[in-house]
Amino acid sequence: MKFAASRSLLTLGFLTLFFSFLFVACSKEESNLKKSKLEAVGTANWGSNDDCPFCLPTQDLIKRVNNQGANVVLGTVDVCRTEEALCFTYKAKAGSEIGSIKIGLFASYDDLFGTNNNPAPKNFTVVRNINPRTATVSECIPIGEVLTLLGLTEQQLYDPANAVKLYITAEAQISGSQEGGQEWAGTRVGNGKYPFDRYFIYQFAGCNTPPTSSCTYTQGFWKTHGYAPTGNNANEWDSNTQKNGMTLGTVKYTAEQLQNIFNTPVGGNGLIALAHQLIAAKLNVANGADATAIAASIKAADALIGSLVIPPVSGGGYLAPKATGSLTNKLADYNEGITGPGHCE
Repeated sequence: MKFAASRSLLTLGFLTLFFSFLFVACSKEESNLKKSKLEAVGTANWGSNDDCPFCLPTQDLIKRVNNQGANVVLGTVDVCRTEEALCFTYKAKAGSEIGSIKIGLFASYDDLFGTNNNPAPKNFTVVRNINPRTATVSECIPIGEVLTLLGLTEQQLYDPANAVKLYITAEAQISGSQEGGQEWAGTRVGNGKYPFDRYFIYQFAGCNTPPTSSCTYTQGFWKTHGYAPTGNNANEWDSNTQKNGMTLGTVKYTAEQLQNIFNTPVGGNGLIALAHQLIAAKLNVANGADATAIAASIKAADALIGSLVIPPVSGGGYLAPKATGSLTNKLADYNEGITGPGHCE
């Protein structure tokens, strides 16, 4: 009798141990499956529209998860890049309308979220109220702004070593349905407890043939072949700069303002002298010149300029020539072909 009871207890213990192991194994497998699905979402390459995929899979706009564990989806957002911009198209579900949108672009996961007590994004690239409300809303962000955020030039993206991830949040206020309210896009979540910590990833990388140019032009060339070309010259600036301008330091300038900076005499202001060569160097790189020899100097020049506004733009700043001389010379050497790929004949 005691033997039979002991045998039963032994059998029960074995079965309990077996099913516990099975449960843990299945839970781990399910967890890995969920992770693999998340890791697979949101990858696209950077290149010409003819050669590369340039749209992400459609992302659902999700308000919350209901009691049955299902997402409440009130619309979608599509993210595609053109040659000149990264564009978002929001669509509300039938019978609903969009009252506002927010777009956040971040260079890292740490930049994406605030403190542990507030997992919402720290800031947004776009905040836009829609009046009157509509079922579909489109918003485009110039590629130049995206590249500035990532700290890269377009040419640098063609080096596989420079492949980077752009962390994106997309939010909309949707009304017209019982579940209306704030919705966020993306299958990835931070801690999974909030509807507003959803995000997705767009991976930028170069592909196929990069823009070709094996030489550089001087700042004098870009001055006379730009926004206001002189004589019989044509505007040779790249299309992105012509349309969206350029960031120097942390300040963005229109093409017209860049031309005005070129036309402003140095007059003992090292900031202007540095800006002349920095604009030229960035135009050379945008034109396809190899940036390997000058990338560090461009980054250092932007850091030195910071938030200073370059004359003749209102609120123009000043830097002593001795503070800018070394960087100005390095940029000039690159533009004049002494360093880098060489000067265009």
